[in-house]
Amino acid sequence: MKKMLMVSMGLCALMFVSENGYAQNIEEVVVIEKRGGDSGIENYDENQIRFFELEKELNSLKGKELNFTGFIGTKVEIEQLSGDVDAGKVKFILAEGSIKHKNYDNWSMYYNVAKEQIFSSKMWDRSNSPQNTIVEIVPRYQKSFNNDKGFGAFEFIYTSESIDNRDAVKLKPSVYYKLNEKLALNNSFLIGREFKGGYDDYELIELEPGFGYKLRGDFGMGINYFFKWGQTSNERFTERERFFKPYVWKSFEGLGLGLSLWGEIGPYSNNDGARHNNTKFGITGNKTLTETLKVVGEVSYKREEQKSSKKDIDVTFVMLGLQYSF
Repeated sequence: MKKMLMVSMGLCALMFVSENGYAQNIEEVVVIEKRGGDSGIENYDENQIRFFELEKELNSLKGKELNFTGFIGTKVEIEQLSGDVDAGKVKFILAEGSIKHKNYDNWSMYYNVAKEQIFSSKMWDRSNSPQNTIVEIVPRYQKSFNNDKGFGAFEFIYTSESIDNRDAVKLKPSVYYKLNEKLALNNSFLIGREFKGGYDDYELIELEPGFGYKLRGDFGMGINYFFKWGQTSNERFTERERFFKPYVWKSFEGLGLGLSLWGEIGPYSNNDGARHNNTKFGITGNKTLTETLKVVGEVSYKREEQKSSKKDIDVTFVMLGLQYSF
């Protein structure tokens, strides 16, 4: 009984010392009294030691402001082709995010790591279905001008895909400018080259000007025009794609919800005789769960009318993801 009382008093003393911040070092061993009267040594295992180390690290972070901001997230995308063609793909975005340092607010880094399963025949048929690993890294520089009425940005985009040993390098300058409180103009230009193992390299140019109009603080609309020109390095294959991109957006602050209804309408053509009339529309949304956690999603439908092959293809796309901001 006396020895049990001594152990209890010792534990209370240790708790008092810890509460008052006097315990600076954590020993890996502790001497205790055994009930049999002998003294012995009990060793902490690795998990206990690591627990104390993590606790100490967390305590040291309290009261310190993190110098990095951004977000990290994950998504699942499913694309189904039906009609005269039966195919599709499932894409798991394992990690996606953006990070920047508070002392270098003009600079940021976007990254994306994804795994893609392509179904070339019946959807979900894994036989002869290739897989693709995608890694994308995008350093970005952004600078405001004219009293924050506008900003210019420059992105260097590097993408690697395993399916055809593809590496792509693209440069993308863009600009945004508010003419007044309601009307804003935007424009982006992209030039790039894809290097494919065993295939001819591919060069492309994209141009996308547009404008947005805010009817009120939580509701607006706009339209962009997208033009793409591409060709192989030997100029044997060329393609053109152009379409209008109207959109309407609405935010519901009381619900923490934002929605955008959009469309893409325009033709596609190449020198192999392919001619498509494309009509696509979709809805994109985000829902705030907590101060740092958000759910994102998208549903879209596209109709391809292929004139040369006389095929009609329906493309259904669904995306669901989760983002954590810091």
